[in-house]
Amino acid sequence: MPQAAAAVQAAPAAPAKKKLALWKKISIGVVSFIIVVVALALWATSDLVPPIERQLDALKRGDMPAAYAETATAFRDTVSLPQFDAFVKRYPSLARNADHTFTKREVDASGIGHVKGTLKDDRGGVLPVEYRLIKENGQWKILGFKISTGAD
Repeated sequence: MPQAAAAVQAAPAAPAKKKLALWKKISIGVVSFIIVVVALALWATSDLVPPIERQLDALKRGDMPAAYAETATAFRDTVSLPQFDAFVKRYPSLARNADHTFTKREVDASGIGHVKGTLKDDRGGVLPVEYRLIKENGQWKILGFKISTGAD
């Protein structure tokens, strides 16, 4: 038995746990909170982009009726398909879009979605755009869009 007692005494003591300083805990909490808020905002607005992408794909294919179908009823009530077609022809970068980046997505208090970003055409041209969307029958539709040409 004395040998067992000696073995127990020879075991090293467990190192004391280091405690995080209060400021570190608060910093970790704040950073975690910000990450969660940003992730929720991106998740909550992620369904704003697909109708825009579908419209851009249709424009690239030259399928004007499909591009027009991504617009809201209020848009179609004021802009006819021929008017929409004429507008797209004034901005060839819309039909030649090769890539897009949307840097701002939000839904305001009235339920209108806002998406801002840039379209890059197949010749390297960059076109700043802003889209407004509205939900119709549970799906986002394009209420309107603005193209910034640098003259605005």
